[in-house]
Amino acid sequence: MPKVDYTTSVEIPLDTMWDFIKDFSNWAPMVKGYQTHEEINDKESIWTVRGEFGPFSRLTKFHTTITEWEQRERVAFEMRGLNEPVTGYGVVRLAEGEGTSSQILAEVGFDAGGALGPLINRLVQPWVRTVAEELVGKLVTAMTAADARAKAAV
Repeated sequence: MPKVDYTTSVEIPLDTMWDFIKDFSNWAPMVKGYQTHEEINDKESIWTVRGEFGPFSRLTKFHTTITEWEQRERVAFEMRGLNEPVTGYGVVRLAEGEGTSSQILAEVGFDAGGALGPLINRLVQPWVRTVAEELVGKLVTAMTAADARAKAAV
């Protein structure tokens, strides 16, 4: 299973980061290839994601389930393809950093099944890395804006 993680430090309070992360509707649209999501309940949703791997492009619907929800620390989820033989998972972790900084980590894994699964898994490794890096970058940008708004309101 191709999996990667990506971590960065930011000058955003942990509470501000958690306020953003705790609502997956805030960050689901930041996942690479995101098209739409539909909430089923507070732990389940259907995500539609377009994966582009070189000349190949697939629109995949995933049943996404929140598997862990640790206040101010982490959100973990699993994804199961509804129209493709794929599974995946993601984890967003938050932690206190040094001084006034905080850390955010995204871990992403993807596994294609079926006869072409092994080939697809090799091809998507760079895409999976990009998913993690772009997710963290977009989260930092959005949370920095939220932090600025919170400071301006005080």
